[in-house]
Amino acid sequence: MKKLLAILTVLALLAPAALAEIRHESEGYDSPEAAVEAYVEALNRGDADDMLSAFALETFVDHCDAETAMQRLQSISSGVLITVPVNGAYSRSLLINARRAQITNSLVQQYIQISAQLANTTVPLQDAAARQEMLDRFANSPANAWEGNVTLVGWVNPALLSETIAYPMNMVSAMLQSAYYDPDDLAWEVARINVAGEDAVLLVQCAKYGDRWYIAELGGIPGMVLGIPTTAAGMIFASDPDMGGMIGVLSRPLAVLDALDAARLLDANAASDLPGTRWVLTGIGGADGATVCGEPDESTQASGLAAWGELKFMRVGALAALRVSPAASQALGADEQRLYLGLAWTDMNGSLELLEMRGMGIRPDPEGNGIALDGDTLTLNLSNGMALIFEKAN
Repeated sequence: MKKLLAILTVLALLAPAALAEIRHESEGYDSPEAAVEAYVEALNRGDADDMLSAFALETFVDHCDAETAMQRLQSISSGVLITVPVNGAYSRSLLINARRAQITNSLVQQYIQISAQLANTTVPLQDAAARQEMLDRFANSPANAWEGNVTLVGWVNPALLSETIAYPMNMVSAMLQSAYYDPDDLAWEVARINVAGEDAVLLVQCAKYGDRWYIAELGGIPGMVLGIPTTAAGMIFASDPDMGGMIGVLSRPLAVLDALDAARLLDANAASDLPGTRWVLTGIGGADGATVCGEPDESTQASGLAAWGELKFMRVGALAALRVSPAASQALGADEQRLYLGLAWTDMNGSLELLEMRGMGIRPDPEGNGIALDGDTLTLNLSNGMALIFEKAN
């Protein structure tokens, strides 16, 4: 009896520690392609848990900024988890599971749509014959044949699916959206896959935290641009009458597509020195050349202007997340003291060019390209004659 009690006591002491170590996400991947490969391999095994583990789950929740989401969306909804702040273990646990449930729901919707072939979101089944027909559809679902029959064939440049994917405002939208979950880098991946003998593509938006990559969402901005429904879970089949026309690229010889493996959207950017760099705000220049700064709030006064914010370059654009004083906000003509500027950019011609910039009342200088890079100093010129001045931090 004493021995049993001793064992139970040890187990009781170990249980909280064991529970605390449970993580639903993987340890992350060396590249966005590796994250997508892990997802496809799990899909091939029919392993939903491993599919989910390729996503940023705990990391996503821990980096979510509810204030940013509220500011951007101008609302809160019980169905939008990014507007809910983490305040303790309970809310964090709920949000992690809500994140998992959100992804799972999109996969369930995909399975239902492929299986039931619903023309409407709700189909009445008021008689036995109709119910049996629906049960037969699920029994003979094409998705039932996926297990063991999903292979990764190669990679496709997103711009080949549609030129509108590379439209500057779509990249800006991606950057402003990413402010909610604060990744260190973003990548759009389009995997060419074969699903039970049928050609398809899988669109994935990946996020990097530290040196590890995860899937952020299926479809992402490219999926939104192409009008892919959430029920598709980022996957387009060549036979889809609504989407198949967008992926005529799949009919091209593999040799042609293989040549694109190293040429992603904004491939010149990915090979440049800018993605992954961070720049701290060191000054706000006035129209007369003077520096108009104002005072930061008390919590950041000690660390000076650098604490006001930073500009971060990623593969699909750049994001400036800034916190400025009321005086600086007024001088900039901004709507808020907390500013998020999404920038689309390219250096494909060998020179840095700002394609578009949007965020909380701030607009780029319409004359020229609105951006200047001089060594370790980068200046964003605004339409009202003001300028944001950054110094390279890494």
